[in-house]
Amino acid sequence: MVVVLTWNNHIEIVKVLLDNKADINKCTDNGESPLYIACQNNHIEIVKVLLDNKADINKCTDNEVSPLYIACRNNHIEIVKLLLYNKADIDKCDDSGTSPLYIACQKNHIDIVKLLVDNKADTNKRTAKGYSPLEVACCNESDEISNILLDNKADIYECTNNDISLKQVARDKGYNNILAFIKEQSREEVIYQRIEKEYPL
Repeated sequence: MVVVLTWNNHIEIVKVLLDNKADINKCTDNGESPLYIACQNNHIEIVKVLLDNKADINKCTDNEVSPLYIACRNNHIEIVKLLLYNKADIDKCDDSGTSPLYIACQKNHIDIVKLLVDNKADTNKRTAKGYSPLEVACCNESDEISNILLDNKADIYECTNNDISLKQVARDKGYNNILAFIKEQSREEVIYQRIEKEYPL
């Protein structure tokens, strides 16, 4: 019942049901909780009510999609803020290993990417196929997101499961700024290793 009323944004009836001990985490057949549905549909006030009543903030669907993930995918930034404030698992992945940060990068939701990174999301969390947020940002030709990730320690060397490197993706997309960054980082690493060898501690 709470699920149905959440879909339809009937906040006052939801409050009455919760006051009468309705199951706040009762899911649909697909494992969608009332909180998940409220996040999916940008029902901010219902999200607040559910969180105030201790809804399971990390309860996932049958495909392991969390409320935070769906809010990030749908670009519902105020709900993302609420969930992060209430300690949602920022790196919880779906069943394909896709994190909230990855999906925000894929959808080009720049403000959500900034918010997740500011809250210490793992910039190197890879999907089950080995793709990183930075690689998907490059594939989408998003300079701003790529720069945000590079400024926050995104790995430029690790490859996907099919041995596709960031350098290869950047070259294919004509991303000269990323190619220049990789070249500069590689040069600095060589210099550092040479100094360590010549002047060991």
